[in-house]
Amino acid sequence: MAQKDKRLERWRNNPTGVRFEELASVLRGCGFEQEPGRGSHTVFRHPARGLTLSVPHHGNGPVKPVYVRKVLQLVDDYGCL
Repeated sequence: MAQKDKRLERWRNNPTGVRFEELASVLRGCGFEQEPGRGSHTVFRHPARGLTLSVPHHGNGPVKPVYVRKVLQLVDDYGCL
């Protein structure tokens, strides 16, 4: 099993404690582009599919589980990675 698959399986079992950089890495792997911005939210856009996802993050703390579940749903729906 590839490292990416293991990561997603771990997230499915427990969506808490996921760092923002891990989540951003998966989104970039799915073709999302991280837009530069200010403030506590980072916007990810997928140019080909017209999808937008805004993810709040505060320093190095974990991302809320609801955003992890949204990313998992995108991975399932669009078969990225």
